[in-house]
Amino acid sequence: MLRSKMPNIGISAGKRDGNRESQLSRRAMLAGGAGVVALVAMPDLAPGAAQAAAAVRHGDAVGSSATTSGHFFLYGVTDDPGHATRVQAVQSPGVRSAAAPGAVSVTTNLAATPVASPDQSLLGLSVVTMAAAGATVTFSVVSKATGAVIRNTSFTIPGVPADTGILVTPAFSPDLSVVALVVAITVRTAVRMVPKLDPRSGASQLVQAATLRSRHALAYLDMRTGSLAGPFYLADEGTLALSTAVATDSELFLWTTMDPQALHMTKGYRRAAPLPGISVFPFGAGKARLTVPSPAPWPGGEPAVALATGDVARLVNARTLQVVSARNGDLSEISPAPLSARRAKPTPATMMARADGSLFLTKAGVGRAALVDPARGFKVTSDVRFPEPDKPSGGPVSKAVLSAAGDRLYVLGSAATGGLSSYDMATGALIASYAEGVHYTGVYQLASGTLLATGARSPRLSYFSPDLNLLGTADAGISVADVY
Repeated sequence: MLRSKMPNIGISAGKRDGNRESQLSRRAMLAGGAGVVALVAMPDLAPGAAQAAAAVRHGDAVGSSATTSGHFFLYGVTDDPGHATRVQAVQSPGVRSAAAPGAVSVTTNLAATPVASPDQSLLGLSVVTMAAAGATVTFSVVSKATGAVIRNTSFTIPGVPADTGILVTPAFSPDLSVVALVVAITVRTAVRMVPKLDPRSGASQLVQAATLRSRHALAYLDMRTGSLAGPFYLADEGTLALSTAVATDSELFLWTTMDPQALHMTKGYRRAAPLPGISVFPFGAGKARLTVPSPAPWPGGEPAVALATGDVARLVNARTLQVVSARNGDLSEISPAPLSARRAKPTPATMMARADGSLFLTKAGVGRAALVDPARGFKVTSDVRFPEPDKPSGGPVSKAVLSAAGDRLYVLGSAATGGLSSYDMATGALIASYAEGVHYTGVYQLASGTLLATGARSPRLSYFSPDLNLLGTADAGISVADVY
């Protein structure tokens, strides 16, 4: 298990010193509240179907007879740093356990959520360290097959204060030749003390206020040679830090938005909110070859993928595809019918590009999953309905997953029964289900074909065969936010 201790905040943090408060960066405050953040590399259990069934029938410990096929990674917060990882096989009435193959440590002090490559074979990890010379950004690429770091690069952003916020957004090209790094640099300016009314006592007290000003920089890691181009600092000061980025095989598409404060938009000032802009950068360039306006909403990490045509698509409002032409930036909007249903409480949607060029769309809050074909005008080629799960929102984000062959859908069980269910993508018919009253929070299919269901309570990991036979359970002592 890899544990990354977040910085400790001393007893003087947040206290006033005369008329000033100690300056804490937003990153330090978030880190201080996060506890112990962990990235755990787990072995992918890959027994054959017959072996798995025999292991279950005879009570063999899964960890003792299974082979491993690469690794998968758990990202989240540990509740017990000393908790030992263990795997136990399904057996009735008793349970035997065996130690799982050793976990692989990757890096420490992660400063952002990991990002997987489009084919899910690689994992990008970002680390930011602050020093007198500035902020150093270190980016590592990890092979999920071996758990080894295969590329590593770093660069320094000079002359920034120690409380500068640095947000790194990596974007892998579909052919894995380049990783574009979008770095948001947020500096606190006009730091001052202002009076604020306490709503409980009615008394006025002085609090520290500051204006946040952001800009972006770009860098490009060549995966073949390991060389880095950049960083290139964009002339976009006054934009919001949050952005959305997606790479094709030759270019980076970047959505950004002007900060309303930079446009002097204040309360009571009637003016339309700024629209996002899309800029297209050839790999290795710090100047966009074109910049065009984009319809709302503002970018903020929503699903975006490169299409086989070279165009890109962004999924917004959990129901609309915004498709951007790589040739001239023209934008069209498509609303696939399976995503059109709404609920009083908004529910998220996911999008993933498949190797055959199709898009896999899910919206668990309305019980729909679909395949659409961009080459056929985004025609819906498959549409499956399923009962809404108990936890359609919140992490982990994966509530439904498509088999590698594209013929079977695995989803969280209904709110009434829990468990898992599988459906035929061609007919929408229910194939199999498993339920023992457990409401899982996410479902993933590992490289070996084994299904992994995550839960909120121990044991938090449950392994299933593609036929939804329970193979075993494990607990890494971590509240899982995502699986890679």
